[in-house]
Amino acid sequence: MPPMEWFAIIGAGVALLLLVALFVGSGRRHDGGSVPGQFDFDRFKSRELGKRGLHDKTKWG
Repeated sequence: MPPMEWFAIIGAGVALLLLVALFVGSGRRHDGGSVPGQFDFDRFKSRELGKRGLHDKTKWG
């Protein structure tokens, strides 16, 4: 094979290794801890739906 083909193959391999390293590195990143306090999902959902002018049809009544 001519040298230019080897250069392209090696370049593609290095690029693939860099992409895999970035993907693995981003998956291992953690922010640290959990959010303190209790989370009220119903209140959050009502607030978010209210911002959009929608009504929650999943609640009873």
